[in-house]
Parts: sequence; structure tokens; C-alpha cells
Amino acid sequence: MIIRSILKLRVIYAILFLALVVWWFPLLWLILTSVRELSDTLAYPPVWIFTPTLEHYVTVFHDSYFIQALINSIITATSSTGIVLFIAIPAAYVLARYDFKNLEFYIISTKMTPPIVILFASYLMFFQLGLLQTRSALIILHIAFNLPLGVWLLKGFFQNIPVEIEDAAQIDGCNQWQVITSIVVPLTLPGIFITGILCFMFSWMEFLFASTITGGQSLTVPVMV
Repeated sequence: MIIRSILKLRVIYAILFLALVVWWFPLLWLILTSVRELSDTLAYPPVWIFTPTLEHYVTVFHDSYFIQALINSIITATSSTGIVLFIAIPAAYVLARYDFKNLEFYIISTKMTPPIVILFASYLMFFQLGLLQTRSALIILHIAFNLPLGVWLLKGFFQNIPVEIEDAAQIDGCNQWQVITSIVVPLTLPGIFITGILCFMFSWMEFLFASTITGGQSLTVPVMV
């Protein structure tokens, strides 16, 4: 029985290892390609042993247009993620502690709307506001699209915190705001961190609005590339 259990575990670990290799292989290939000479990259059959080079990185980071796009992406993704978390944390807490009929559906339904549907209206709105080709317009759009996701994810994390812990804190003299900042947020930091990463990634990789709303000095990396 023990031998069978050991063999079963080894088989499971082997399968998981193979799945991990398959999962990470595209990223590994991408990294290896970035440090190859062009001739090695285009060679057929593929060249597995090559002399690494940082020439591509040097070329990219000496391009002032790329540096500006990189700065724009960092500012846009960081700003939108920070604002999303600032709004989503209290909103998700309220949804987790109080029952609002059908409100969850309306929140998550905004993620079902294809972005192309509001593209033209967004363009006209920012044109009239004089915000076209600015980072501010893109930050506003990214907040609008990532906020429902942030609220939805954080609501699940907050629901896992026992209400009794909050009741005990209030008995000790904490007000509602202190309960959130001193009890709820520290206990859900991993969930908040994960939510922040997802919002940051979605903001960083967004292309449709970035290619339409921005331009000139406000281009982001996906559009620049």
C-alpha cells in the first residue's frame, strides 16, 4: 500500500512537472529569443546552443520613443490600478457584508460589454473634453473597465473573513473604518495583491483604446510595439 501511494505521488508529480514545462516553455523561448542574434533566431533547424547577446536590449533602451512609451505604460497602469483598489476595497467590503439584490449581476455585467461598443462614444467624449492623446483619458477608461473586476474579486476575499473577528474588534472599541483598515485589509492583503496584479496586467496590455485615444507623446508600449 505504501509503495503504491509513493508510485502514485511520483506519477502525479511527473505529470505536474510536464504541465509546468509546457506552461513555461513559450515564456522561456521568448526570453531566449531576446538574447539571440537575428541569424540564430531565423536559423532552421533551430539553434539551441548560441552566444547570448544584449544588443537588442541596448537598441530598445536607447530609443527615446520606446522609453517615453514605457513611462506612459507605467504611469497609466500604476495610476489606474491604485485608484481601482482605492475604490474597490470599500465597495467590495460593503457588498460582502450587506445583501444587495441583483447588484452583483449589474456590476459584473459591465465586463460582458464588448469594448468596441463604447469606443466611438468614448472618443467623442474625450474629444469634447480636450483629453484626446493624453494619459488621463486612458487612465479613466482603464479604471472604468477594471473596477468591476476589482470589486468582484475582492468581494470574494472579504466574504472569507469571519464576521466574528470584526465584531470582536468593535467590542474592543474600533469603529467601522478602523475595522476595515486594521483588520480586514491586513487579512486580505494576498487577495488585494493578486487583484492589483490582474488590474495592472489588463491595463498594461490593453490595446484597443490605447491605439485610438492616445497618440504622439502618450502612446503606450503595446501600441508602440
